[in-house]
Amino acid sequence: MTVNRIDIAALRMLCADWLMQLGRDAGLPFSQYGSRGDSFTIGSPNELNVIGHFTDAEPYLRFVSSDPSQ
Repeated sequence: MTVNRIDIAALRMLCADWLMQLGRDAGLPFSQYGSRGDSFTIGSPNELNVIGHFTDAEPYLRFVSSDPSQ
């Protein structure tokens, strides 16, 4: 599918879901998922978490880890 055929909001959710599942498969403690305004938070706020910030350019999300070493 191309971006023309899928809504950008849906694409962002799909990418965040993939990241969460891949992280869990790798043993990361991603037990929570939430959205707020212009971002998604994957993981608990007091544990390792990743924030996906919305962007206007492909891939429409920029992921930032609370612990860059992981």
